[in-house]
Amino acid sequence: MAPAASPVAVSSCWVGSCRPCPPQLRNDLCVATKLAPFPWRLGRRGYDRALQASRQRLGGRLDRVQLHWSTARYAPWQEWPLLEGLADGVIAGEVGSLGVSNMGPRRLREVQRRLAERGVRLVSLQVQASLLAPEAVTGGELVACCRELGVDLIAYSPLALGLLCDRPGAGQGTLRGPRGLLFRRLRPRIEPLLALMRDIAAEHGAKVSEVALNWCRAHGAMPIPGLRTPWQAEAAAAALAWQMDEQERLALDRQALALPVRMPANPFLSD
Repeated sequence: MAPAASPVAVSSCWVGSCRPCPPQLRNDLCVATKLAPFPWRLGRRGYDRALQASRQRLGGRLDRVQLHWSTARYAPWQEWPLLEGLADGVIAGEVGSLGVSNMGPRRLREVQRRLAERGVRLVSLQVQASLLAPEAVTGGELVACCRELGVDLIAYSPLALGLLCDRPGAGQGTLRGPRGLLFRRLRPRIEPLLALMRDIAAEHGAKVSEVALNWCRAHGAMPIPGLRTPWQAEAAAAALAWQMDEQERLALDRQALALPVRMPANPFLSD
């Protein structure tokens, strides 16, 4: 049986610009940010300035703060004091809730246990998950761990930087820098997947990007696409109007896992 579908979220850079929206709509949003554990951010107070700056940029409201990545692989002594400081903010009521990013099941269990000892609930985990980075959700272990711990699983880069969209940019040739190189390397080799996505989209009267988002939802992950244009926002909202069935999900799983290419893995992902 497929997991229950999750909703769609949007990145904090977009939410932070929504102050002119109607009060009721704004009240329904979860305003979140991520703080990077840069080498100079040390100790329990290492995030104080960054947290204050984020709150100011987001109009004084901050419902959730998240550790951007785990330092367990290269500076394990740095991570826990930073999380302690964020937990202090939750306990003091300065931040609504606490989440983490780029952790595997083993590290997630350890962090959840230590936060629970302080009476702080770990509410979410962000990992890269898309049809071009499927292992995070198709492997089963991470999804099962999040479900067991009551942690919401959030899929970042669910559209694979636009590779899984109907309009991946104004033509691959116009994209420059690392993103352009990635498009030129991956795009020609993912056509079988895109063809299947187009077929599923046609069945639902939807866009290819909606298929990508709903695949994440079908695996119990909340996709968090970056939105820069009204067209992108409308496509993300439209994805909530339907759900793919289990056969469609399984077909996409098989095609995604059979591809010879993947999105680059996050180098900071812990076990």
